[in-house]
Amino acid sequence: MTLSDERMRFIANIANDEWSYDLPKHETDAENDREFAKNEPIWKKIRDDYLAASNSAEELHEFVKQHHWDDADDFLILIENPACDRNTARLIFWLSGPEFFRRHFATRKDAKYEHEKMWWDLIHRTSENMVNDKYKTETMPKDYKKISGQMNTGK
Repeated sequence: MTLSDERMRFIANIANDEWSYDLPKHETDAENDREFAKNEPIWKKIRDDYLAASNSAEELHEFVKQHHWDDADDFLILIENPACDRNTARLIFWLSGPEFFRRHFATRKDAKYEHEKMWWDLIHRTSENMVNDKYKTETMPKDYKKISGQMNTGK
């Protein structure tokens, strides 16, 4: 199945905040920042609801590929979605930089900042889900083999 242009645009909007490009442009950066801040919670709810309820493994996989990778909270929702494919979970795991976290944080308590703790949680929760056979399908591309190493490694 190939995603329509409309679905690809929706995924881009929620995966990397492309919705913000459609906001009205104001004369000052401060006004633009206020406009973004006003709309951001709306789009966060749309994104969170979508990640929890989507039944499309293909769309979830595309979301991972398009995501801006600023934080782990979206992926903590996505990995619990029953439609998440095993290869999508692998993609999330490898793009999360498990080697970096293994070298720097032996335990969650070693992580100083909240965002580091969320990444640590994501890596470990994804691993637990894989071991416990949570992901029932394995039909998405194995692109984690090509993409891993590009994120959170400085490459």
